[in-house]
Amino acid sequence: MPAYFIFVVLETQNPLREKLYFETVHSYGHTRGDQLIQAYQINSILIRFWDYDVRVHNFIVFTSYKDSSDEIQIFEGYANGIIQINFSDRQVQKIRIHIFGQFIQQ
Repeated sequence: MPAYFIFVVLETQNPLREKLYFETVHSYGHTRGDQLIQAYQINSILIRFWDYDVRVHNFIVFTSYKDSSDEIQIFEGYANGIIQINFSDRQVQKIRIHIFGQFIQQ
C-alpha cells in the first residue's frame, strides 16, 4: 500500500509569529488526527504533500477545539505539493486529515 508524507505548518496569531511543525507518514484511505499539546488561535494551515512525481491528492481537513463534537470542516478538495488553507481565526487543538486517494497528473 503506498504511503504519503504530510508536513504541516500552523501559523499562530501571537506577536512572536511562532510556527508549529509536525510531520506524519501514513497510508492512503486513512484518517490522521494530530492532537496539539495546547490550543492555539490560528487562521492558516500549510500542508505539503511530499511525492517524487506529480500526484494529486483528494483530501478533507477538519479542526476541533475540545472534542470531536465541535469539529469543523475547513477544506475539501484536491491539491499537490504545497497548499495553504486559510480560514477565520479559531482556537484549534486537533487537526484531522482524511486522504481519500490520489492520482498521477498527466
